[in-house]
Amino acid sequence: MNAKAASAQPPKPAVKKQKHRSPNHPVLTLEKTIELAGKLRADYGTHQVPVMLVHKLSGYKEGNAQGDQCVAALKAFGLVDVIGKGDSRKVSLSKEGDRIVRAAPDRDFLVEKAALLPPVHKEVVEHYGSQGLPNDVLLRQYLVWERPEGQRFNEDAVDGYIARLRQDLEFAKVQIGDKLGEEVDDESDPEDDPLETDASRSNPDAGGKPLRNPPRDIPPAGSPFISFPLSDGNSVEIRLKKKVSPKDFERIKTLVELSEASLVDDGGEDDHE
Repeated sequence: MNAKAASAQPPKPAVKKQKHRSPNHPVLTLEKTIELAGKLRADYGTHQVPVMLVHKLSGYKEGNAQGDQCVAALKAFGLVDVIGKGDSRKVSLSKEGDRIVRAAPDRDFLVEKAALLPPVHKEVVEHYGSQGLPNDVLLRQYLVWERPEGQRFNEDAVDGYIARLRQDLEFAKVQIGDKLGEEVDDESDPEDDPLETDASRSNPDAGGKPLRNPPRDIPPAGSPFISFPLSDGNSVEIRLKKKVSPKDFERIKTLVELSEASLVDDGGEDDHE
C-alpha cells in the first residue's frame, strides 16, 4: 500500500471510555423525598398517577431523566408503588408513604424504617455495625475502593452520596446499634466479672460444663417469655423484663428482618412435618 492509499483510509473512531457508574442510590434526601410524596398526596390523593405527571410535580419536564430519578427515590424509600414499564408507568402512594405524609401515630418508626430501605444505605450501615459510620475520609475509602467490584462509587459522585446518607440517618433518627442487633463476642475473662457467680458459669443440664456465653442479666420470674421450636433442633426465644410498647414491638420485627442475611441459609429446606 503506497502512502497515498494509506492517507485515504478513514481515521479510526476514538474509543469512548465507559463512565464508571455508582450503585443505584436515591438522588434526593429522605426529607426532600417525603416532601415530594406530600405534594403527590395533596394533588392526587392515593390514586394511580401517570409517571409523566410525577415528573412535572418534581419540577421537571415530562420524560426528563431527572424526573425519573425523583420517581426512583420515591420508590427506593418505599413511599410509592410503581406499576407498568417505561412511559406507561403509574405511580401511587404506598400505605407507608400515605401514613408518613399524613403524620400517622407510627410516623417516626416508618420514617426510621424508610431510611434503611435503599439497599446501598442498608449495606453501608450493616458494614459498620454498632460502631456507627466513620468520618468522611474512611467512608469515602470504603465506598470507592473497598466495596466489591461493581458496587464501588464513582469518585465524582461519592461525596454527594455521603452527605445525603448522613442527612437521611440524622433526619430519621436512626440508632445504628439498635437497628442491627449484632451479636457481640465477649472475650473477657469470667473471673474478672464481679456480676458472674460460680453457679452461672456452669450449665446443670450439661453435666456442669461451662456455658459458652452465660446470661448476664436474667429477667425476673413471671417476665414475658415466648419460645418457638424450629427445624434441625433450632428454636427462637424472646425474654423481656416487661411488656413492650407497640413501637418497640415494631422495632423487634425490624431487627428480625435486618438479621435475615445472618440467620437464613438460602440452600436450606423448610420443615414441612
